[in-house]
Amino acid sequence: MSKFQIDLTLNAGQAIVSLEGVMDEDMVLEKVQGLNEETLIFDFDKVTSINSCGIRDWITFISSKATDSKIVYRKCPKVIIEQLNMVKGFLPEGAQIESFYAPFFCESCENEEMVLLSPNHIKGRKAPTNLPCSQCKTEGIEFDALESQYFHFLPEA
Repeated sequence: MSKFQIDLTLNAGQAIVSLEGVMDEDMVLEKVQGLNEETLIFDFDKVTSINSCGIRDWITFISSKATDSKIVYRKCPKVIIEQLNMVKGFLPEGAQIESFYAPFFCESCENEEMVLLSPNHIKGRKAPTNLPCSQCKTEGIEFDALESQYFHFLPEA
């Protein structure tokens, strides 16, 4: 079994491309190479890691799609956020981030969790402060990274 999988759902001019596993030199994007739908949604929820070869191959692939379709990134885990922040071209010009995970910590029960956020949750590159802990339900879990670095991929508002 391959360490990288693609699940493709087509629906009325929209393609949802769910990516899973390791994005590396063995990643095969043939299944989605010919897509020309009006909107391409890339769901990164189950991506576990990415290396430099995977980054290079992704940029080559996505740059060919960016001119033809609206590109949306959904459920970006930390490994994808790191690329968005460091690698020019990983998110093509005009592409949109729909949602991403951010690390939070609850001082009450010491729970660490990744919370799914959308860009409108972030104001001035500051994390929301009123989120409840998924374990103990205490409100006000703390963002567990440097906001200015983690949210760098978002436009300043």
